[in-house]
Amino acid sequence: MLEGCLGVLFRIFILGFWWTLISAFRWIVQYLIALFRFAWYGIEFLCQIPQQGFLKAEFQLRTRYHLLLNQELAAMYLTCRYRPWRLVPLVILVMFVTLLLFADDGR
Repeated sequence: MLEGCLGVLFRIFILGFWWTLISAFRWIVQYLIALFRFAWYGIEFLCQIPQQGFLKAEFQLRTRYHLLLNQELAAMYLTCRYRPWRLVPLVILVMFVTLLLFADDGR
C-alpha cells in the first residue's frame, strides 16, 4: 500500500518538475539572451577602445549596460504587476535548485 502511494507521489513530483522546467524555459532563455548580450557588449567595448578611445568606449558600454539592466528590470516588474502567476514556475525552479545545492547526503 505504501509503495503504491509513494509511487503516485513520485509521479506527481516528476510531472510537477517537468511542468516547472518547461514553464521556466521562457525565463531561462530570456536570461541566457541577456547574458550573451552582456558579454557581446563587453567584447565590442574591447574592440572599440583603439578606434574611439577608452573614455568614449566606456561611456557607450555603460549606456548599453544600463539600458539592458533597465529592460530586464522593467520586464520583471511588469510580469510581477500584471501576470504574477508566470513567476510561480521560476520560484519553484529556484527553490528546487537551491534544495539540490544545499542537500546533505549525511556523510
